[in-house]
Amino acid sequence: MRCFVALEPSGEVKAKVGKLAEKAGTLGLQANFVKTDQLHVTLVFLGEIPEKVAQEKLAAFKALEGKLPKAFELHFQKTGFFPKEEFVKVFWAGCDSKELSDLQAMVATALGVGEKDFSGHLTICRIKGRKNLDKLVELRKENEDADFGKCHVGKIVFKKSVLGLKGPTYEDLAEVVLA
Repeated sequence: MRCFVALEPSGEVKAKVGKLAEKAGTLGLQANFVKTDQLHVTLVFLGEIPEKVAQEKLAAFKALEGKLPKAFELHFQKTGFFPKEEFVKVFWAGCDSKELSDLQAMVATALGVGEKDFSGHLTICRIKGRKNLDKLVELRKENEDADFGKCHVGKIVFKKSVLGLKGPTYEDLAEVVLA
């Protein structure tokens, strides 16, 4: 079972990021775009794990109820690339904050996931080839300090991902509300 823990931005944030994705979609890129309604901030990616392990992780996730920090506002701003502009694999919209980093660390610890660098973001697309990347670099520079808005973070969700020919579909298995 392929699983991850995420938070979902507001419809307003998704719509603004979706407009940028539409522009990027006109550039003739070799890329897979995330559907606007599926935009999310991954806090912990568990990947493909056996059903038994998934159930253990799900139980650990549910045990976070009442232990998480207070709800907070998250500001989505700026754009960038992973790992770097010279070798683009992911085009993203950012949302870093201390509250987000602290939340991610708590969830990772609870699920027994090792330390990894965390950078809060919404993946706009995953690059599959070099065609027209110069146009994407230009678009990113034009939107370097873009403001996609703020949203209230009041819950996190444990999700199951099923990969299909038309991209992944997600199923919410559980949610935990922030204090």
